[in-house]
Amino acid sequence: MTQVLWPRLLEYVVPAQYTGTLKPLCRCLRELVEKKQQEGEEAACLDYSGPVKLPTPQGLLARLLVVASSPYEREGHGCAALQLLEALHHNIHAAVGEMWVLNIPPLLQYIEGNTENSLDHERWEHMLLQFLRTSLEMIGDSAWSSQISLELSQQMAGYASPSKEKSFLYKALGTSLAVCQDLVHVKSQTHKFLTTTDCMEAPEREGVISILAFSAENHLDLTLNALQEFGAAMSKVKISGFIGRLKDYHHGKRGKTRSTLMLTYSNVAVHAPKDQLLSRVEADITGNILHHYRASCRVSDCWH
Repeated sequence: MTQVLWPRLLEYVVPAQYTGTLKPLCRCLRELVEKKQQEGEEAACLDYSGPVKLPTPQGLLARLLVVASSPYEREGHGCAALQLLEALHHNIHAAVGEMWVLNIPPLLQYIEGNTENSLDHERWEHMLLQFLRTSLEMIGDSAWSSQISLELSQQMAGYASPSKEKSFLYKALGTSLAVCQDLVHVKSQTHKFLTTTDCMEAPEREGVISILAFSAENHLDLTLNALQEFGAAMSKVKISGFIGRLKDYHHGKRGKTRSTLMLTYSNVAVHAPKDQLLSRVEADITGNILHHYRASCRVSDCWH
């Protein structure tokens, strides 16, 4: 039964539609890990050659961390997610085992020592993001970091907008891009979110700001260049005819985009490495904030 249940239950961890069953599911999987270890198996392997479509290690890590970001939702799913993550450390990556054994228990103690009302949510998010960052740095594999950023992106559709889980997911995505050393991938993902985000929707605006701000912690030049290129391309787009102007300006799409860019530059400055910030702050950050502000004022004036 252990061999049958192990892959079958793992199949239901990541899909969002099974969130309601996650707490007992995590408990059953932890017990199966313990049983396999008692039977002499050092690690409960993920066999991708079998008939069941198993989640990837990156998918498991992404899903369980996002669930843990709101620890008191759905009667304690956060603790269950972290406990399963600790049990699965061999399955996620060999490099994280010792660190997770030391670092997950304090995370659990922090949850258990608080309530939904007393938890400092900002501090809790910071603890989880630091845990993710340290884990990815220990793994030290750009392909692995690239894949978890794709998993986080794919899992966005499973969470309500706005929600604490989705807000954390954006920050986790930015953190994974910050650690990733595949600059082609980082640039591609940054461009994707800049060009596809609907800035008329507040949660999406806040999400893309988080992605670029956290990514800038390690990739300041790349992030500033991406913002510069996007802003320049947006300025070149010409809206022809009254109907085009009405749709774009009157409904505020371009204005919201410029506002998002200004806030992004500000948040990038907060997250940027201090030793790199001074040489870029005047021309590349403050200068572009003022440019988009003046452009927004010109658009506003033409409608008054």
